[in-house]
Amino acid sequence: MFKDTLLAAGAAQLEAAKAAGAAQFDSARHDAEKSFSKARHDAEKSFSKTKKKAAKVAAQKAALAAGYLPSLKPEKKPSALTRILGDLGTAIWFGGSVFGILSLNPSVEVLDDPEERGKMVDEAWARFQPYGAAGLLVAFIAHIAMRRRPPRNQTETYKIAGLAKDFFIVGAGITSIASLALGEYAVDDHQPVDSATEPTEGTPDDTQKAQNGLSIASIAQLTCGLGLIIAGAILASERDKA
Repeated sequence: MFKDTLLAAGAAQLEAAKAAGAAQFDSARHDAEKSFSKARHDAEKSFSKTKKKAAKVAAQKAALAAGYLPSLKPEKKPSALTRILGDLGTAIWFGGSVFGILSLNPSVEVLDDPEERGKMVDEAWARFQPYGAAGLLVAFIAHIAMRRRPPRNQTETYKIAGLAKDFFIVGAGITSIASLALGEYAVDDHQPVDSATEPTEGTPDDTQKAQNGLSIASIAQLTCGLGLIIAGAILASERDKA
């Protein structure tokens, strides 16, 4: 009898333990399902944000390709003053160079005294050089300022014209310095000459060589000036299109 009672008590405890274990298992499973559900929700939320961000980037790229980006800051364009100073500086330098090379240099041959011809050319260029140098310097600074603010959508034509103007404005400076240096030898000593670039009887050989070099430098100088104007016009046109 006592043995049966112990067996019944043991069986009752076993059933109670099983019930407690089942309850704990259910509780643990519930907690696990809750944690998994929360983790899945967070993952979906994070994925949704990433997806929205990717969609936004794709939309911006599409807008950029179409040339329309209302969400971006306004494009910084060169000021009107910068353009005016650039054009004015180029006009002063190039205009003076054209007059001096094509008109002044050959026209001194009308003077009867061959030595006075060199003196006239030397004096005229000495008066213009400070203005020409200042004009070219202003044009160079304005060009750098405009290159630092290109249009947002640069065409291939704009890029090529920009590089061309870079080349021509540097060339303008080099040829101007070369012309100045050669001019010192060609006419500064007031040797007898027919014109600034043409010798006459009695012109020393060194002076003739300087005159030949001056002719080449003058042609290159005018070429660079013409290239500056053409490249500048193309850049302005392409910028207006953008």
